[in-house]
Amino acid sequence: MTQTTPWRMRQECRGLSGIGAGTPVMTPGGPVAAGRLRAGDRVITFDAGAQRLAHVSASDLPVAAMLRISPVVLTPGDGAPDMLVAAGQMLLVRGWRARAMFGRDAALVAAARMADGAYIAPVGGVGTARLITLGFAGAARIVQLGGGIEVQGACVTAPAMAPPTRAR
Repeated sequence: MTQTTPWRMRQECRGLSGIGAGTPVMTPGGPVAAGRLRAGDRVITFDAGAQRLAHVSASDLPVAAMLRISPVVLTPGDGAPDMLVAAGQMLLVRGWRARAMFGRDAALVAAARMADGAYIAPVGGVGTARLITLGFAGAARIVQLGGGIEVQGACVTAPAMAPPTRAR
């Protein structure tokens, strides 16, 4: 049986995304560094509450492709440490910020589009940083990070199965 994926979901599954290994991800038990999470762990999502991770992948990305985000820019007053994300990581911007910048109550925006050189800025330098991608079965979810930042996780779709062949 082949599972059809709605057009919207296919769109959500595209693009390089991920967060730095040390970035705190909210779980039912409190924040956990992204690099310590495993498939099956539950994380807090904005759109669906606590959800199990279908997969967690790690890769090394050149620091030139990463951005440093100061959480104070999206959630003032929290005092959380800066976080690293891939330039293509989708961020959820809500409230007055989304209305002022995008004319909507909420918007998913690539981190690179939000870069201002101060609060969201290139990491700079040479070398690599560990990038963690959190995947959910069937749909991309909005994951809550420490500091109140919300990012879109990857969606994991099972490969389409070949149709059954008839015996001859």
